[in-house]
Amino acid sequence: MSMNKIIIFTVILVLIAGVLIFYFDKDGASIKKTYKSSGEITKIIYEVNDNSPLSVCEQDCLERNGFFQECGNICEPGADVCDTVCAVTCTLSD
Repeated sequence: MSMNKIIIFTVILVLIAGVLIFYFDKDGASIKKTYKSSGEITKIIYEVNDNSPLSVCEQDCLERNGFFQECGNICEPGADVCDTVCAVTCTLSD
């Protein structure tokens, strides 16, 4: 094989490996939205799909010393009006 073919083959392998690592690396919880008070996070709404199990979100919440809910609300803490939508949430202590 010529040197150009080896370089092209190596680049393709690296790109494929990068895509696979990105697609399958779901160790971290995917955060969709956060609410803050005085600069501190008070509530987290997680984005959950087939690649991010609830256990990852729950572990993230527990590490933050928060209260985990599989079906919490999406509203900002203290909101007067709130849509009734089930969301995976973590409420943090003040």
